[in-house]
Amino acid sequence: MTTITANSAIGITLLSPAYISPVVIDAGVTIASSTDGIDAATGYWIIQSAGLIAANATSGTGIDLTAGGSITNQAGGTISGYVAIVANAPLTVVNAGTIAGTETTNSGAGIDLTAGGIVTNQSSGSITGILASPVSPPPAGVTVLNAGTITGNTASSVLSKDRLAAVELGGRYGGLVSNQSGGVIRGVYGVRLDNVFTAVNAGLIAGDTASGAGVYLALEGDFIFGRKGSDLTNQSGGTISGQYGVVTGGAYGRFTVERRQHRRKHGLGRRHPGNVQFCRR
Repeated sequence: MTTITANSAIGITLLSPAYISPVVIDAGVTIASSTDGIDAATGYWIIQSAGLIAANATSGTGIDLTAGGSITNQAGGTISGYVAIVANAPLTVVNAGTIAGTETTNSGAGIDLTAGGIVTNQSSGSITGILASPVSPPPAGVTVLNAGTITGNTASSVLSKDRLAAVELGGRYGGLVSNQSGGVIRGVYGVRLDNVFTAVNAGLIAGDTASGAGVYLALEGDFIFGRKGSDLTNQSGGTISGQYGVVTGGAYGRFTVERRQHRRKHGLGRRHPGNVQFCRR
């Protein structure tokens, strides 16, 4: 184990044997850089941080684990950058603090799961944007478990149509979004799902009331992998709101409601022809 107790203004590159996993960053420690905060080009790394990891907000990455690993951002901890966290292999992230990316552009994000993984955002946690569109087979697709707050950009004019969601999951391998009681997901679109995903909501998923939707069931990829579509369940106590509560963009899927609201101005809308089975429990 390596414990980092001193500040750094030039970032850290994780290499063995100078650093031994797990790497623990103490509370009060600042790792800042004009490029990347923490970078690891090789090896599986476990990082536990209660400090501040800050990269360049216009081009840098807070933590870049090329070969994957595990990151725990503890209460009081902050990880920030143009992209706060990214990995090119499956990654596990547990957050009780703040993870902040630059969501005002088309490629910034709080967490970018390019090869899938698991994100658990605890009740005290705040994440600015989760993006995942794996193109190579990860072990378990993408799972997002939220009891805290996940926010996306609300200025739709600066983003392309496929970067408007606080949680945007795509790719061929599916996964799960579970917004738990007390959890908040908010953006122009709260959640956008491409292809085969399951979403369960017991909290609040909120889209823009003038131009967005709480949940966008899209189908922009290969129909071979996306024909089944995504399943969305709004549980008792859950709210899905926006100009449309749920909108489909050519998706095949199922929407199940358990006695709670799922609309703002409109309940269910379609941007393009699609097939959503509407069920009520």
